[in-house]
Amino acid sequence: MKNEIIIYISNNILNCYLKREKKYYTWNLSSKIMKYGKIIHRPKFQKELTFFFKKEKILKKFQKNILYFLVPPNFEEIDKEILKLSVEDINIYELKIIKENNLYSLRKNIMWINLNENYAYLSIKTNHHMLTILWNSSQGYSLIDFIKIQLKNYPKIKKLILIGSNRKIPEISNQLFVATKKRVLYYEEYDKYLIKTFLRHNLL
Repeated sequence: MKNEIIIYISNNILNCYLKREKKYYTWNLSSKIMKYGKIIHRPKFQKELTFFFKKEKILKKFQKNILYFLVPPNFEEIDKEILKLSVEDINIYELKIIKENNLYSLRKNIMWINLNENYAYLSIKTNHHMLTILWNSSQGYSLIDFIKIQLKNYPKIKKLILIGSNRKIPEISNQLFVATKKRVLYYEEYDKYLIKTFLRHNLL
């Protein structure tokens, strides 16, 4: 029997969904463990992930624990290796890594914006490939000004779609509409979009 676990982390908040129980969990990680959705301190991450699994009884002793990890669009091979090392001593039967942009409906006229508290990933489909642009609050531009600059570089973009953990997404969507004159949309459960889309696409 399989115990399928889906995890997505942003802003040091671990979002977990157990498929069989149909149950969501959220867990706060310590600071300086994650940066822009990537692990920057492996020992601390491994320790806190292990504690979370034990505390919430996530792992099932006599089942195949399969962990699906949803990761940022620019997750590279070194990031994958760090993640694999982080779970190698945990009772995980199989680890599967899925880039979040594989869950978008990418088109040339749409910009996807995964907005968190102090950073955002902007994803655009160009003629040749999928382009990901990182914004963070220390760059010297506000998010809205940064998006306006990118829209000048990619004038074919007609629609912006916002998802992410930032609770101001509805307010920011209105501001973007006024500032850009583009169509701006966000999902009702924007903070759960990635996990819900993953489940809906039946990628387990």
